[in-house]
Amino acid sequence: MKTSNLFSARALIHPLLVALSSVTVAAAAADVSNIELRRLFEPSSSERAAEAKGEIYI
Repeated sequence: MKTSNLFSARALIHPLLVALSSVTVAAAAADVSNIELRRLFEPSSSERAAEAKGEIYI
């Protein structure tokens, strides 16, 4: 019985990891979007100085 439970658990690990990584990627994308919006509408003084020197952020 322990062997069958072990195989069942292994079969569930992959879909669970895929689901969790998708959530993590979506959260990271939202964080990046917030950073980009902040830089666009509320740049810091150092970001403004860098832009004045010709540096760009893509």
